[in-house]
Amino acid sequence: MHDRPHARSPYYEASGRVPLKLIPVTLAGTVVTLLLAWAYGWISAFLPKAITAMAVVLFAAATGFNAWCVARIAKVRHPRWMGRLGLVIGFFAWYLQWAAFLVLASDDGSVAIVNGFLHLLANPRDMVTLIATLAKMRAHASLVTGAFFDTTFIGWCIEFALLLTLPSLFGKLAAAEPFCEVSNNWMETSRIAGRFRHIEAAEDVRSLLETHPLDLFSILAPHVEGQSPHHALVEIHHAYPQGDFFVSIIDVEVRNNKQKLEARKTPVTSFLRISDMSADDAIRKLTSLSSHIPAPASAPEDPPELELAIRHLKASEFEAVIVAAQPFVKAERADLRRDANRLCALSTARLGRWDESLVYWKALFADEHTAHNALQLASTSAMAGKLDDAEHWIEETREINTSTRELPGLMMQTNFITALCQSGQAQAALPYLDEIKSVYEQVGITDPTHLCLRKLPMFDFFLQNSAPVIRAALGPESGRAWYQSMLPHLDDHGQSCLKDWLDRHFFGAAS
Repeated sequence: MHDRPHARSPYYEASGRVPLKLIPVTLAGTVVTLLLAWAYGWISAFLPKAITAMAVVLFAAATGFNAWCVARIAKVRHPRWMGRLGLVIGFFAWYLQWAAFLVLASDDGSVAIVNGFLHLLANPRDMVTLIATLAKMRAHASLVTGAFFDTTFIGWCIEFALLLTLPSLFGKLAAAEPFCEVSNNWMETSRIAGRFRHIEAAEDVRSLLETHPLDLFSILAPHVEGQSPHHALVEIHHAYPQGDFFVSIIDVEVRNNKQKLEARKTPVTSFLRISDMSADDAIRKLTSLSSHIPAPASAPEDPPELELAIRHLKASEFEAVIVAAQPFVKAERADLRRDANRLCALSTARLGRWDESLVYWKALFADEHTAHNALQLASTSAMAGKLDDAEHWIEETREINTSTRELPGLMMQTNFITALCQSGQAQAALPYLDEIKSVYEQVGITDPTHLCLRKLPMFDFFLQNSAPVIRAALGPESGRAWYQSMLPHLDDHGQSCLKDWLDRHFFGAAS
């Protein structure tokens, strides 16, 4: 069942399809509704009113979630129709809980309770009569107490309103979520791992994107920390690799309310259609854009004492850099001392004078205790052949980066592995390559978009770059076994990719 197709819109519009699968799924949801109603009826019959007041909200929310699950599992793409079904589910839940409450409150024994419950389900007129009688009793009690009827009656009204509203709303929202008709699956929502600059003129931006959606990449700019707390977030809704995907931009306004930060989110665009590029390319481009942070206008200038050394560095005159910067490596001024040591460390490393480079890196680390400098010490120690020192510094890097998070993704392991391999210590690099392998095994999904959002290299890039290390450390036969141990942990795409790659590059070791 479905409505007529919508005319093509700049935004996602549900197709209006209502699959026949909805019938068995709704019946299964009815069982869930019955269990929820019985539990809530028991709470209403035996527990204090304060607990019942909290339980009614939970019951309505659970019934709403039940309607949401029905729409998702049955793949209903008709928001209005699903809203009506949610209304029916909510009313049915209200009816069931009243039947449960009335028979449980009577306390006539388990058999009588079951029989009474079934009788009320089959005879709505008797149910209405009992509720009316109970309402009269409450009204009479209110004449005595003066307040009891008001709170009870208001509670009944709130209960009825919640059970009609939430399931209808949840069902409608679920059916309005983006759905890929090509793959017959709900679209996955991926939030870009980064923040963008606050959208000033939301109306103008929305109008522009409706006619020129690819201007998205020129409108969005990276958010610079420290300039303003306001920012924008971007979500990509995608499923089929070659089909349309949709973009949502959410503007986040951050306010300080009585020493407490509050974020108010306002949609700029919701489910904007993008047709002229793939979702993978869009995610890569947006992720790169959000992480490309320009230097703040207030960035400190280079010390004038090091201008000559910096000119030599730009000209790749590394000996001259050392001569010009070395007099300042023990300067009293911290900024001058740090930059002088940095210049000397970089230049001696480019000249392959690793022991000398270590001296400068250690001096810089004493002034600038960062994960980046610790990683430079680890890599330089490896190049100098000092494996014990290198392993000490890589652990120091790991410890610092745990709190600062300044090194993204697998940068620490990849840089250190490169240094070990360049210094002829491929065997020592194997434990760190095992760490990278373990990350891919834990993630399991090798889809490029999925990996990109987690700041992990593409799976084929990992295979290509790890091969020289594995061949040198393990040899062809053990190397093939090392890769094959990943197969049970990967998705179908990853398994197929890995098998094909092994046949091409480790074919001589195949059994």
